[in-house]
Amino acid sequence: MPKYIYPDMPEMGTEEDYETQSYWPLCYPRIYDNVSAYTSPKAVAFDLASIFRSYALFFRRSPHQLDRDTHNAGMIAAASFHAARLTDLRVPTFFVEHDLLMALSKTTPPEAIDWKALHLPFDAAVFILPPGAITIPGSGSIGFLWYSRAFEGNRVRVPSGVEHDFTLPKSQLYIRTVLAEKPGSPAVVHHIIDGEANTLIDLSKALEDNDVMPGSVPFSVAERRLGGMIAGLVFNLVLAMAARPELLTQGTFSGKRSKRGSEFWQPNIIGKNYRVSGSDGKGVTGLTHRMHWRRGHWRNQGYGVQRMQHRQVWIEPTLVAGE
Repeated sequence: MPKYIYPDMPEMGTEEDYETQSYWPLCYPRIYDNVSAYTSPKAVAFDLASIFRSYALFFRRSPHQLDRDTHNAGMIAAASFHAARLTDLRVPTFFVEHDLLMALSKTTPPEAIDWKALHLPFDAAVFILPPGAITIPGSGSIGFLWYSRAFEGNRVRVPSGVEHDFTLPKSQLYIRTVLAEKPGSPAVVHHIIDGEANTLIDLSKALEDNDVMPGSVPFSVAERRLGGMIAGLVFNLVLAMAARPELLTQGTFSGKRSKRGSEFWQPNIIGKNYRVSGSDGKGVTGLTHRMHWRRGHWRNQGYGVQRMQHRQVWIEPTLVAGE
């Protein structure tokens, strides 16, 4: 189980500690059937619960202590705001099939994108991946990713026991994962894009800005690449959902609830019938050591009257047989 730990703060406790908190039903509002091939959704719930608990512990400190620790205060405040956005929406969750995940990980994100106008399935949502599908050498595997987009003036109440309304001072896109298998204390990776300059961002530059906790200071090249890779994968996922709505198999509510109120659902699955293409245009059923990827990319295509409207078209990666 990931532990959300900051310098000079106590450990957060056991899984049972989280599950007894008043905000646990908010973090784990839905129980999904038939998802044994994916990372457990409880991993996301533990991450959200640990954020709320760290928020409560941190902001019960004295004003003098808070003034001396503005970096952690800012990180915890951002994480807590966006986690509350996610729980307010009842943690919308999408399970990503292996083949689609591999194809999107081999697709270069657009060079620039208007993140404030980007079509999102929800303002905040979770993508859950097959375990071990994306592994970072020396760091661990990525089991889930979540994002939250909020605009200046948006307000939430963080359900942590330190009750007050939290108003966002500037627009942000927040992206996060936990490397749950990192030796020692698992690393939490943040990626924040804010709205101080303009809405159109140069991804090649913006993806270099990220926070990894815990991590080296200044951040290493590997950590910066990791933050960029995670953000790029989230962009690719939401772009693919917008460009190919048929990729989504929508889940359904069973009508049943647990004793604590969690609903039982069939999952939302992205890419259930997707298959990686070979250079001959046919689906590929297996990899060999002689095959390599020809990377995919996004093409900005004009359409409509005088082609004044624009959309992103996915040029898929392909597997090419070696000579």
